Amino acid sequence: MQSPNGSNFEQPPPALRKVGNNERMVEEVRALLAESGRTVHRVSLDSRARYGPSNPYVIPHHLYADVRRGEIPHLRQIVALSHLTGICVTRWLSVFGCDPARLARVTAGLNHDRTMILPTQMIDCREQLRWWDAFDPGVSLDHTDSLEHIIQHTTWRPARQIAGRHERRYLYARVGTHDNIMYPLLEPGSIVRVIPDTHPAPAKTRAIYLVQHARGLTCAYLEFLDGGARVLVLPASTPRPVAEGTLDRDVFVLGTVDAEIRPVAWPAGAGAGAGTTESMPASTRLRQTGAAPMARSAVRHVGQLTRLHRERLNLDFRHAHELTTMVAARMGDHRYAISLGALSDYETMDNPPRRIEKLFTLCAIYGMDLSEYLQVSGVFGNAPAVSSLPSLSSSPDKSDYAADAYTEAIDREWLSVLGEYPLHLIAPCEEMLGYRDVLLDDIFVWGRREAPLHPLLRRAWFLIVNRHNTSIRAAQGSAGPAPLFVVLTSTGRYLCGPSMIDGDHVTVLAHPSVPAASARFHRDDITVIGTIAAIVRQLG
Repeated sequence: MQSPNGSNFEQPPPALRKVGNNERMVEEVRALLAESGRTVHRVSLDSRARYGPSNPYVIPHHLYADVRRGEIPHLRQIVALSHLTGICVTRWLSVFGCDPARLARVTAGLNHDRTMILPTQMIDCREQLRWWDAFDPGVSLDHTDSLEHIIQHTTWRPARQIAGRHERRYLYARVGTHDNIMYPLLEPGSIVRVIPDTHPAPAKTRAIYLVQHARGLTCAYLEFLDGGARVLVLPASTPRPVAEGTLDRDVFVLGTVDAEIRPVAWPAGAGAGAGTTESMPASTRLRQTGAAPMARSAVRHVGQLTRLHRERLNLDFRHAHELTTMVAARMGDHRYAISLGALSDYETMDNPPRRIEKLFTLCAIYGMDLSEYLQVSGVFGNAPAVSSLPSLSSSPDKSDYAADAYTEAIDREWLSVLGEYPLHLIAPCEEMLGYRDVLLDDIFVWGRREAPLHPLLRRAWFLIVNRHNTSIRAAQGSAGPAPLFVVLTSTGRYLCGPSMIDGDHVTVLAHPSVPAASARFHRDDITVIGTIAAIVRQLG
């Protein structure tokens, strides 16, 4: 994403840019050591003194020569480098190819067909994001407007400061493109917010839950039987359950779905018939298994954590191996691929892979949270100083966030509805939209007092607009559902809805299910801004 002036929205240019060159990697290691006031010789001696001469945490004195040959340090050596230099582990991982931001993008590009929990991305301690510094008090939020118009000034802020300004913690999941269980209430491919709630009340309710059963994860209705001991997992459109069993043994409830980032440019029901899995290709169809799913509370080591995430995606080892080859191709390095046998072995081992390429790939293909994996692995057992990982969801940083009263009021209002600023969703959202050049004027804040012309806009918070699609006439002749256009009227108000052009007039159509009326304009009295690519909205 970018700021209004076109500069990089995600991060200022680093002093050193990796180009995949081993010599450049050596220079980055040298720069980090110099930043800490140490040399590789000093770090090697200190590691031997602290851990013992034969310990896997020991840093070799010929580290530079190893890196030049393409032999990067093992995971425990990277942890030792972080501890001995006082530089956070994410920066060391990034130097050696396990960049958390890149991991988030690779993960977002895999397993589109299956519902998965999105990992919380670890961040570089120094990462800065372009963020708002002041809102324009002359712009009313009662009506829809773009962020570019609402924001008066922007500034660089630490990502941890932005993400840490919240009290609540949510899960986020991406609904698989072949998971049509809750269509049309949830669009396949959308990202949903989940309030963790593992023990819902055993009563009939129309709440949507994220559940885990023998065939993986899905969003669904629940119906409780036998006083809540047994549960039926129900789709939106038919009374036939997709799964049933004993609660907390055959079916695990992970939480209640309360919000959605919904892509609206995709054809409705793109994956399969609504509420079914029968139209899935054989390679992606959910396996019909009778085994009970693994509970998160049963995880004792990283092997079990790996198995838990694989089963949540309902992957077999062959499909998982195919995904590792995709990761290797994207990274341009065969060392990121993992064999079938190794994938099986990793689920029985209580230690993480020695090579960080394998760690990167495991987290990518299974959607595992890197910070959670490293904590469960126990690699910080001998290095307590770095056991607290820099994460978008931990160690809130609320310092130095001064703003004027109006800006603080709007910021509090947005936090009250969003609960948090989930920065780790940037990569999945860009993958969902299919492009990365989202600007501030592409993001619209839905007006507090707007009367929606379409049911998808009820309880909307934000809109992401594709400004490249402005031809209403071309949309009229295309197959599929009508896109939702955003038009600016001569009075300065925005209207959103399906639109049609008839001679010199444009009509923004109201959906039959809403009380608002369609609006008709002369084509010279409106400006077509674009079509809505995604809607951030509350459910219920």
